[in-house]
Amino acid sequence: MAEGESERGELRVAGTASSAPEAELMCQRLADVGIHAIWQRAIGGPSWGESGGQYVYVRADQLDRAREILEAGEGISEADLIEAEEEDAARRRSPKPPE
Repeated sequence: MAEGESERGELRVAGTASSAPEAELMCQRLADVGIHAIWQRAIGGPSWGESGGQYVYVRADQLDRAREILEAGEGISEADLIEAEEEDAARRRSPKPPE
């Protein structure tokens, strides 16, 4: 394994969100600049659903840039957050297509 290789693959917390829709918006903001991010509920398991605090993770080698992006755009607009929450609620209400 090359020096620094394991660090690039590690995931680190780039930010926190108060809800799943906010975390999705943060991940989208990072994706817009080429940084892949994922989010996960801060506490509890999957059975607790998507409400509550969320961690946004990125690769360790992208951590500083991701934090810069998130801090520069801090303050997701209320309108964007409401729209994301409504889309999330609609997605959960929609019946799942048969497999």
